[in-house]
Amino acid sequence: MDSESKLVNITIDGAEVTVPEGTTILNAAERLGIVIPRYCYHPGLSAPAQCRMCLVEVEGAPKPLPACVQQVQDGMVVSTDCVEARKARRGVIEFLLLNHPLDCPICDAAGRGAESRARPRSPDFRNRLLRRPLYPLHALRPLHGR
Repeated sequence: MDSESKLVNITIDGAEVTVPEGTTILNAAERLGIVIPRYCYHPGLSAPAQCRMCLVEVEGAPKPLPACVQQVQDGMVVSTDCVEARKARRGVIEFLLLNHPLDCPICDAAGRGAESRARPRSPDFRNRLLRRPLYPLHALRPLHGR
């Protein structure tokens, strides 16, 4: 077997890149300088794709895929900033915000940070925000102290 990895060509947001086989979409995008939003990914952790923030659209896939675990395939065409990916990310952010208490004992901002400024301001969102959270905070943030 050859000591060098097989190289594959993929297209991300219209830009072509050649990367070793086994590279994730997230790492391939970083080589092009494309930032894919992510919340739970860290190269030292073994279980990414928990937050679903890095969802991207892959041509031929039935639904958005998590870029942090999806390995590239030769000829793959990826869109990181399409309507479908943004809609999926918005849904994830909304879910996280709906279940995050405003008086968070963990973060220093306690509702005054960028997270609260990023909240959608639609009446529908405010109505859902007033309802009881679906899950306890610690169930959503397994990597943080309880």
